[in-house]
Amino acid sequence: MSRTFFKAKKFLASKFSESQTGRTVLLRLFGQNGDRIMQAMKDAAEQFDSTATAKQLKVDLLKLLLKVLLLYREHIITPEMAQPAKQPLLIMMDLLIETLEADRSKRSPAELARVMAECHDAVMPLLKPNVREHNWRRLTRVFDFYGNESFLTAFLLDPAYTGTRTSILINFQILLKRYELDGQIAETKNFLRGQALERRAQLEGMVSNPTLRQWLENEQTSTLFSDWLRQAMGPEALNLQKFVKQVSYYRSTNNRSLLPKRAEQVYEAYLAEGAQCSIAISDEVRAAVDAKYAGGGKAAQRTDFDAAEVEAKASLNEMFQGGFVGSEQFQVIVDEIAEIDRRMNRQDQLNAALEEANDVPAGDLKDLALDVNVTKGEAADAAVDTGHDSEDDSHDLLNMAGSDTPPPPPSSSGLGAAEDTSS
Repeated sequence: MSRTFFKAKKFLASKFSESQTGRTVLLRLFGQNGDRIMQAMKDAAEQFDSTATAKQLKVDLLKLLLKVLLLYREHIITPEMAQPAKQPLLIMMDLLIETLEADRSKRSPAELARVMAECHDAVMPLLKPNVREHNWRRLTRVFDFYGNESFLTAFLLDPAYTGTRTSILINFQILLKRYELDGQIAETKNFLRGQALERRAQLEGMVSNPTLRQWLENEQTSTLFSDWLRQAMGPEALNLQKFVKQVSYYRSTNNRSLLPKRAEQVYEAYLAEGAQCSIAISDEVRAAVDAKYAGGGKAAQRTDFDAAEVEAKASLNEMFQGGFVGSEQFQVIVDEIAEIDRRMNRQDQLNAALEEANDVPAGDLKDLALDVNVTKGEAADAAVDTGHDSEDDSHDLLNMAGSDTPPPPPSSSGLGAAEDTSS
């Protein structure tokens, strides 16, 4: 196509957000959920800054949307060219949903700001060579505002933004779910869900019928138990756990020539008189070990510390059952199970909501009808902004979106109760 004709299409793109046509294109691409996300973003910007800023950001977003659409349709941006931006964009959306789902205390505005900056840097190379400076600067303006840590701190943590947070979360979930059902990201999501369920099954046994052995064999839970021993019981109790771990390492030695040296290390560290990490065991057991190693015995056996280990574990188990179960460190695993359950329940609710939703179907970019109904002669005239009424341009853009049905009133609440809001 001629440069003049493409210039005409870009001109129409610049006009479309000045009317209801912009929302119609948005609805055709992403359905009611995309429209509600846009409205919620505008509401949040207005709440944080001003009505003028919110309107400008909405115009920026809508104009960027159609310009990218045109570049894609005219093969100026190809799927191969867009590939480097795909992962940062999905990571940003995934982190946004994960952050909004998390408890308030676990939300990190700084982390989301960092990921949004990376997404901006990944998308910019697609725009900068293909649009004028004032248009690619729209992308920076949008990310500078919504990716600013001050805005994100207010948006993520301030109770006053609860309504907009909820709307963005629900509608993003439903929007992304459509792509999952189309197979675009289902495989990754199913894999992660399987991992989460497997993790839950592993942890469930640790809290429903907790045993010292389970908690010592798992690296994460063993560390939690160590933290509790250090804080609640003191260094001598922590030495017992270190001793049990060291004996297990000693017993697993395959090379018999290494046994004497490692046995001596265990004895000197935990059982010898004046040992740095001395443990409390019975006199009888200590005497038996001293008899063999105090004089530098060399005939080490893997069973030499079994009796001392039994007594150390008995002491640890008494502390485990008597104080650790129900502690703050134990609750970490209980909370993790609850978080997995919450995520699974939210996913099930999302599936149900998606089945019941009657939103406008989301179109696939590559299937959209984007033929602008203007002749080449008209295109030459349209290439210059003469300030004429945009009604005819709006009609052409409706054809681009594949629909001539006027959009319903915008709504940013829930799954779509209409609100009387200005654009």
